[in-house]
Amino acid sequence: MTDNNRLDYTFEDSALKSLFDHPEIGVYTSTLAGKFLKVNKKFSEIVGYTEEELINMAIEDIYFVENIDRISEDLLFDQGKAHYSFEKKIIRKDHSIIWLSFILSFNYDTAGIPYQYIGIVQDITKHKNNETELYDVKNTLESIFDTKSAMIAYLDKDFNFIRVNKRYADAGNHPPEFYIGKNHFALYPYADNEVIFRRVIETGQPVSFYAKPFEYKEFPEIGITYWDWDLIPVKNTHDTVTGLVFSLVDVTKRKKAEDELRKTNDLLENRVRERTIKLQEEVAERKRVEEALRQSEQRYREVFENTSNGVLLMDAISNDRFKIVAINPSIEKRLRMKTADVSGKYIEDVFPKDSAELLSNNYRKCIELGTMQSYEECLNMPAGIIYVYTTLIPIQDDTGKIYRILGVYRDITEHKAMAEKLKKAKEEAEYANSAKSEYIANMSHELRTPLNVILSAIQLFDLYLKGNPSLESDKYFHHLKSMKQNCFRLLRLVNNLIDTTKIDANFYELNLGNYDIVNIVEIITLSVMDYVKDRRIELSYVSNVNKKIIACDIDIIERIMLNLLSNAIKFTDANGTIQVSLIDKGKKVVISVKDSGIGIPEDKQKTIFERYKQADQLLTRKYEGSGIGLSLTKAFVEVLGGKIYVKSKVGFGSEFIVELPCKVISTNNDKTEIEYALNDYSIIQKITVELSDIYSIKEIN
Repeated sequence: MTDNNRLDYTFEDSALKSLFDHPEIGVYTSTLAGKFLKVNKKFSEIVGYTEEELINMAIEDIYFVENIDRISEDLLFDQGKAHYSFEKKIIRKDHSIIWLSFILSFNYDTAGIPYQYIGIVQDITKHKNNETELYDVKNTLESIFDTKSAMIAYLDKDFNFIRVNKRYADAGNHPPEFYIGKNHFALYPYADNEVIFRRVIETGQPVSFYAKPFEYKEFPEIGITYWDWDLIPVKNTHDTVTGLVFSLVDVTKRKKAEDELRKTNDLLENRVRERTIKLQEEVAERKRVEEALRQSEQRYREVFENTSNGVLLMDAISNDRFKIVAINPSIEKRLRMKTADVSGKYIEDVFPKDSAELLSNNYRKCIELGTMQSYEECLNMPAGIIYVYTTLIPIQDDTGKIYRILGVYRDITEHKAMAEKLKKAKEEAEYANSAKSEYIANMSHELRTPLNVILSAIQLFDLYLKGNPSLESDKYFHHLKSMKQNCFRLLRLVNNLIDTTKIDANFYELNLGNYDIVNIVEIITLSVMDYVKDRRIELSYVSNVNKKIIACDIDIIERIMLNLLSNAIKFTDANGTIQVSLIDKGKKVVISVKDSGIGIPEDKQKTIFERYKQADQLLTRKYEGSGIGLSLTKAFVEVLGGKIYVKSKVGFGSEFIVELPCKVISTNNDKTEIEYALNDYSIIQKITVELSDIYSIKEIN
């Protein structure tokens, strides 16, 4: 292989040179056999050898003995990776052993054959030394998270989920991995709870609650629930809070049972108190006591008769037989009988056989355990089948023997039906979402496949003509260029239609990362320089900052900028100007694309961002376009949380202004302007598509 077949990856390449000049990253190039070709200053500092010493060495010369297992090019090709990362022990010149992280990539010749490695290394020794301590902490956390008695979540200091246990995930009907990286209060926006969480982060003091009431806003029919809370701050070695552990236990049943028991106990205490007073009072006070008892009985009767819950009072004749003492109107309605009709009868003489057996078994269990019991059950009543939440309260005599059982039955039939409807609605919604996703995927494939086949045929014909110079190829090349340009127009239209459909259906997936927006906008702007020169248009770029890292999607930024630049080029005559500027305003960055073109009438400026609208339909044939470019651009800007607007005057040009929020996300994959610049070939391919509406588009082979 000759050097003529190799791509121009020399150190005059500004991107590669900047990489080698980076003060914090060790960089080297080597042959495929591992022999060093060039190293930067940082790499020499890390391994302790001078650059001259390293040039006479190979990478294996510094590997730790137990780790000499050279990375072969076959491994990279088999796995189809553009980059390969791994960690190794190496021996410095002073014989000390350190850990390094490696990222390897290839330099390729024009035939696509690799001939050189580019390696990026960083010293991770401290990180490795801390792994043992972290392992012990991890085991402790694992044992905590494995508990089945509580719902546990581990959050960072910004309340983003780091981990949840299975009990927590099951309660939300999601797998545990669903929560990772999501914000707790984005999923559960309860302001009162957020105040408590922030107090724990700020003070570093744990907080606990017993039976804290909570009501689901989205499910009001559930009513008030009760939870035992524990919020425990997690601190680092500097006693700084880095997160918190959130433990939840649903004690609703326990709390409600306690409340029911408290009510029953209060009732029993009142009756005992009244009986005690009756025995201690003189005969002269008998009438007063009787009146008090009568009033108490009246109050009891009002509650008994007016409550919406069914109340059934049973005498325990034995462990197997139970006789009805009284029923309230709610039970009367279900049984279609009056208290007088059922009082003194055995339960099997009143209820259907299956319900009588179920009730008898529950009463028997209550007597055997001697404590209050609560559960859900299904009863077959004369008025129909109902679901009830039952609370059984055993009543003891003076000797401690249970002689009576008070049953409180709350009808939850409508609640069960609602839960079933919600489940069905959820399944239907999931099916509909799946159908939408499949439709969009099929549409994308069916539209793009024919275009890709046509473009491939055009490229083959182009290669054939270049390989046969005897043919009169000029006119063929002219037609090929026209065919290719119109394919790109169709491809741009297909891409826009598919992205518009995805956004409308909420299926567009963001690929957010922390990037240097200044570098991205500058590279995109400069990449279209050849196209504006061909049209004798002056293009300039200015910014008030050299670097600004924000969270964004590179593909979306490229689409926004190329669409705005395409419009500016189309509507600007020869000898005109286009100025791109980026201004950092602290909480937002403002990107402006200003041209000296034909301008937009004031009455059209509010409609140009609407789909299929153009400023002047008469321009449609002179300036090719589908009328969805600006509407899609607006949608992309809004997906990133920004806004776009236009300032224009007919005859004086237009200025499109994009405002994007300055936010960053938590990630270990931040890209730099260097990494972005290495992908500038893909930018040219995208420019070919995005500027395909310009008739004088420059052909790219």
